[in-house]
Amino acid sequence: MNKDKLKLLCETIEKMDQKDHVEILKIIKNSSLNIQITENSNGCFINMDTLDAETVDSIDKYVIFLKQNEKELHEQEMTKSILIDSLNDLHK
Repeated sequence: MNKDKLKLLCETIEKMDQKDHVEILKIIKNSSLNIQITENSNGCFINMDTLDAETVDSIDKYVIFLKQNEKELHEQEMTKSILIDSLNDLHK
C-alpha cells in the first residue's frame, strides 16, 4: 500500500469508535510479530509503516467491511422509516 493510501487508512481509523480500534489492535497483534505498541492515557499508538503488507491489507478489509455494514444499516433504517410512515398513513 502506498503512503497516501496508508495515510488515508490511518485517518479513517482515527475517526472510528473505540470498539473498532480494539478489533484493529487484535488484527495487528494476531498478524504481526514484534510490533512496537506505545500506550498512554490517550490510547494505543502504532507506527503503521512497520506493519507488513498482509496486516495492512487485513486492516483495510476490516475497514471496508465496517463501511459496508454501516451503509447497509443506514439503508435498512431508511426502509424501516418509510414502511412505518406508510403504515401510519394507512391507519389515519
